[in-house]
Order: sequence, then structure tokens, then C-alpha cells
Amino acid sequence: MANQGKTTLEQFRRAANPSPRISLTELARSTKWRESMVEYAVIELCDHNETAGFLVSPVGMQEILERLEELERELEEAQLAAVVA
Repeated sequence: MANQGKTTLEQFRRAANPSPRISLTELARSTKWRESMVEYAVIELCDHNETAGFLVSPVGMQEILERLEELERELEEAQLAAVVA
């Protein structure tokens, strides 16, 4: 239970610190965005103020994969509970 509280706290902390946005031009012309990859797991790529994609660090990708596995387990548990009920 304490681990779940820590996870929720982490989610709130990340929501309070939105990931940075960089333009495709800035991505092509400089390497300053690489400094942000150390602090942030995900950087949003924008083209004319529209999202063109995301840069995801290895740590960020691992977090995404772990969350997907957690959601799959929850779904499986809910499906089994529905079958039993």
C-alpha cells in the first residue's frame, strides 16, 4: 500500500512539472534539448505549435512499459472477477 501511495505521489509530481516542448527546428539546430532528457523522461516535439511526436528517454520508456504491464494485470484481474461473478 505504501508503494502505491509513492506511485501516486510521483504521478502528481510529474503532472505539476509538465515536460518541456521543443520545436523540430530547435531539435535540428542545437543539442540543448539533450540536457532536458536528463531531467525529464519525455520531451514533446512541436511543429508550428502542434505536437509532432515525443522523445522518450530509456528511463521514461521503462516507466511506460511498467505502467502498461500494471494496467494489463488490473484488466486481467477485473476480467477474472467478472467471470467468477
